[in-house]
Amino acid sequence: MLLKPFLISILKIALIFPRISIPYFENLNYTQRLDGQRLYLTLRIGVVKDMPYRVAVRRNVIEVNSDRRFYRFASRIADGGTYVERIEKILLWVRKNIKYDGNDREDDPFRVLRSRRGSCIGFSALSSALLNSIKIPTKVATGYIIKEGKPVPHRWIEVYFPGQGWVFLDPQRDMVSPDYIFMGYNGLSAWPVFSLKTLEVKREVRN
Repeated sequence: MLLKPFLISILKIALIFPRISIPYFENLNYTQRLDGQRLYLTLRIGVVKDMPYRVAVRRNVIEVNSDRRFYRFASRIADGGTYVERIEKILLWVRKNIKYDGNDREDDPFRVLRSRRGSCIGFSALSSALLNSIKIPTKVATGYIIKEGKPVPHRWIEVYFPGQGWVFLDPQRDMVSPDYIFMGYNGLSAWPVFSLKTLEVKREVRN
């Protein structure tokens, strides 16, 4: 009789504290590799030419989910310029005009645009919607960013550059650093719980 309550308790603990599984991730200049209890995060700079930021590239299938509600607005922001300059104009507008609110969980880009506020969720959703609307393939990446030695849930974007691949960009920052832990795309159903105290994190920037 005592076994059943014990098993239920174990199940509850497993649901609250799921085991972490950090996937292997590699692109042109960002590598994430878990080796036992050691996590390697490596950023290579100067690999991609004519990029607006220090970025990482991952080759994949091009996907465009265009929302016509944003087309005129995004076209006005990104009017003229090269492919890279149009991306830079969109992200610069988002960074300057959307007020960061860490408590805002809104992921509808239209509502983020109207309220002019959002967390990393809103920043990424709006940036993706604006870029996709002008036929620049973009998708939202989900994972963590390391802040003060702790993994903090975060979202950023990947933008496709013709002939090169998917470029890793963060709408909230003007550069990429070896502090990102990639978990998947378009949000997770539940945030895994883990502590960097259980891992040895090796971060490196290479030329």
